[in-house]
Amino acid sequence: MLPLSFLQQVEQIWDSVYVVGGFLRERWFGRLSNDLDLVVPLGAIQGTEILARKFNKPWFILDADRDIARIAFSAEITVDIARMSPAGIDADLAARDISINALACPLVAELFLIDIPFHDLPCLDPCQGLPDLQNGRIRGMGMHNFREDPLRLLRV
Repeated sequence: MLPLSFLQQVEQIWDSVYVVGGFLRERWFGRLSNDLDLVVPLGAIQGTEILARKFNKPWFILDADRDIARIAFSAEITVDIARMSPAGIDADLAARDISINALACPLVAELFLIDIPFHDLPCLDPCQGLPDLQNGRIRGMGMHNFREDPLRLLRV
């Protein structure tokens, strides 16, 4: 689990932070994932470095062009931080691979409290990923997303 002060430190760096992707999917199933993906308005690499120094943890750049970095809190617990699409969170979600990864929730402490029902969280679902989760359906967000990053096909 992440240190309790992680949320406070993140809030000191960015005024708007969303949890996206697989963490939310796992949370919907009633599980907490050790892999947390965050999107921030700007300065993802710079902010990741600041966080890594505060927690004395290793970090590295995943994609300099797209402003994405990772902190390794342990061998099992990682946090990936990426710059949000300049067009906003809805555009960021629409550019993801599959609908069940196109969910977002502001980074709030309640996300990590498994006794709080998922439907009580302030999640965003502009791509209708929740109905796909409920129906056990995997739906691609668009061929252009896979053409932009062909490795997505392997991950899916």
